[in-house]
Amino acid sequence: MTWLRLFFGWIFGRREVAGQPSAPPPAPPAAIPVIAIEEAPATVPPFVPATTVDMVAGFEGFRAEAYMCSAKVWTLGFGTTRWGNGQPVVKGDGPITKEAARRLLENDLAAAAKAVDDLVTVPLAEHQRAALASFVHNVGRGAFARSTMLMHINAGRMDSAAGEFTRWVKAGGTVLPGLVKRRAAEARLFRSGKTGA
Repeated sequence: MTWLRLFFGWIFGRREVAGQPSAPPPAPPAAIPVIAIEEAPATVPPFVPATTVDMVAGFEGFRAEAYMCSAKVWTLGFGTTRWGNGQPVVKGDGPITKEAARRLLENDLAAAAKAVDDLVTVPLAEHQRAALASFVHNVGRGAFARSTMLMHINAGRMDSAAGEFTRWVKAGGTVLPGLVKRRAAEARLFRSGKTGA
């Protein structure tokens, strides 16, 4: 077998000398496609009213570049921590347009609304569901699932549930004025369907 390897080695060596290219090296594995930051495609339709999306966008504020939020999570746009394809926002992501950021926020609120649908066992008015979607978007599904607020809702005690919003105004043990305002707006929306004062 050694003489066969020598023979074929001599043949392929002559092909290169004669200007005939040898077989190309195998192509490297395809890289993970880069997220189309400008597109930020929506993956689910918005299931909350536009007025609620506007309310949340106002409280979150807009940042075109990725930043570390108070919860130590990379965030951009209107409080988005994951792209439409599920990949987390990382340092260096951006810039993103306000239009794309709004689509991502709509995705986030739709996911929060689904969490509300999954966890609440009693009928909700549309404005109650919208208020809870804003709340879950901010505190997370797990916190809502363990909350006294959810216990009151599922027991049909809506007035008591509305009073629970004001308990969720701290980040890292510190009361944040922005959260105080947001919880007041969510409680108002939950009670009356109004997003304004």
